[in-house]
Amino acid sequence: MVHAKQYILKELCYRKHQMCWKGVPQGFTLGEDMMIETYYDLPWEIEAFGREEGLMVMFNAFLKQFYESYEKD
Repeated sequence: MVHAKQYILKELCYRKHQMCWKGVPQGFTLGEDMMIETYYDLPWEIEAFGREEGLMVMFNAFLKQFYESYEKD
């Protein structure tokens, strides 16, 4: 979901066979061999990993509330 938000807000894009973050080309193309350390340092991945747990907690709270209100009806 974070990556979808990044694309919608044009923070992350793929232009001329290259990933761009907030309009700045990142110096590599998709499909290039990349060290795992480099992957985890990408700004869009830092945001995605950082928000992952919070999004899951919020989604679970929403589901719980939804099912509780559904059971009452």
